[in-house]
Amino acid sequence: MTDVNGIRCLPSGALGLRPGLLLAVLLGFGLGACGSSEPNTAPTTTDRATTTIAATTTATTSVTTTVATTAVPPSEVPATTTMTTNTSTAAPSPLPGQELLVPVQPSPTIDGTLEPGEWDGASVGEMSDGTGLFVMHDGESLYVAIDGEHLGAINIAIGGPKDTWILHSSAALGSVRYDSGGELSHDFDWCCRDADDPSSRLALLDAEGWQANIGYTGEPGIVEYQVALPWVGAAIAASAQTEVSEPAFFPPGLPPEARAQLVGPWPSTRTFQRGDWYTLLPAEE
Repeated sequence: MTDVNGIRCLPSGALGLRPGLLLAVLLGFGLGACGSSEPNTAPTTTDRATTTIAATTTATTSVTTTVATTAVPPSEVPATTTMTTNTSTAAPSPLPGQELLVPVQPSPTIDGTLEPGEWDGASVGEMSDGTGLFVMHDGESLYVAIDGEHLGAINIAIGGPKDTWILHSSAALGSVRYDSGGELSHDFDWCCRDADDPSSRLALLDAEGWQANIGYTGEPGIVEYQVALPWVGAAIAASAQTEVSEPAFFPPGLPPEARAQLVGPWPSTRTFQRGDWYTLLPAEE
């Protein structure tokens, strides 16, 4: 395994099937009626910050990560650095900017389970609480996985030249879209509550260009996304809320105001601080 600025490129077979987790009770996430314009979310906390991640290189059969977690005042939140995959064992120097290089890999199954080998070779980062975040593409769609431990509400933000989408997964799937002027142009229309029937998720993929598993499928805390929206050169950020911990954010060094923009409620106008997000670029093959 190699590590570059908090991003790990895992060797084949390094991701094993996670052991079963006790099913947590999820309350207040995506439980509104279909067509509801207001998702229910956990209370938002935006004044918590953590340091970046220091990871060590290990043998190819294990993954060992040391997480340096230190509470700091909002004014001292460390700046994020470039995130990329790398196959060298040497410690490279940080690159300028906030580019997230996305490697090409076979398409995963969107079912909330990290099967052995399924996400090997993906760029792997950590949210502000140490939760793993995987990113890769198959030549067309972008794939993102959150490797959490508790049921909750996940928001993946994708900001393109014309609009910004917030793609929400909890007990249901739904999205909001803001145009380039910050005006809300698409509100939540909840769907895909059936854990056993993927047809509604595929319909959402056709209609809006994305799908994900809901929290009640797969293993608790693991959410996988397929994003067929234009993603090359777009900006990405994420939030994860559960009822057992404070919200977590990606990039981990987001300032408080940028963090607050990634959780609900969603007003009729919102201008995102996308300069604090990562820019998605395909990695060279």
